[in-house]
Amino acid sequence: MDKEVYQVGEPVVASVRLQNEGPGPVVVPRFDVDSVHFLRGTNDSAVQVEREPVYSRSPQSEPAEVAAGKSLSRRFLFTRLSDEAGEYALLASFKGAMSAEAVQTETVYSEPVPFRVVEQTALKRDPTNGLILKAQAVELARSSVGGQVKAHRAVLMPLAETGLYTWVVLLKTAPGGGPEEQKAVQVNAYTGKVSPLELDLALEDIGGRAADGAAVPAGPDVAAYRQGSKGQAEPKRSGGQGSPPGDRPRPVGDVPQEGGDR
Repeated sequence: MDKEVYQVGEPVVASVRLQNEGPGPVVVPRFDVDSVHFLRGTNDSAVQVEREPVYSRSPQSEPAEVAAGKSLSRRFLFTRLSDEAGEYALLASFKGAMSAEAVQTETVYSEPVPFRVVEQTALKRDPTNGLILKAQAVELARSSVGGQVKAHRAVLMPLAETGLYTWVVLLKTAPGGGPEEQKAVQVNAYTGKVSPLELDLALEDIGGRAADGAAVPAGPDVAAYRQGSKGQAEPKRSGGQGSPPGDRPRPVGDVPQEGGDR
């Protein structure tokens, strides 16, 4: 993980390294959310909660051959690992490698990596999908332009066919008490990063592709989890009304730790 201590709502980046410790090469058809899965646990509970990273609907990875003693690495971005203050540990698992004889290898697990979330809030997010809230996006945008902001408009926009989203924020400012100016910025709905946006493009996008106040989508961070524990059938979805689809609690079992270093 990129840090040991986070604030509530702070984005988390975790790096996963898959090491081939066998005598021969293996083929990894995919090294992404279809083959790498994550569990977050706490020190005071026997339950781990599945957490999916942010991902695109576009093709994510190509098959790769990993020679003996070599490894693959990839970084994953999370928006809901830091949703509540507490002491946690993150565990990754991987399944999907094929030996030279086209035999699927067993699931491998990382060592749990501890991290802590403190009470201070870094970014306010929708609890069901991890996207930054509209008010938070506007606050970040206003801070980025400086001066007096007299009016604003924010719209959540899809990023082509990726299944990802970004906030487009229009601001009307009066710098130094002078004439009004209109500016546009883009606020990353996952990390909160603010970047300038060409005003004409922003106006065209907002006018043609979204309506102010549109409902926030379900988002990529709550997609169904497809991987069960080793030796167990895929558990049925549980959780009542208001439970995010990606949060199926699962008891902690005897988890083998056979590589898959993080």
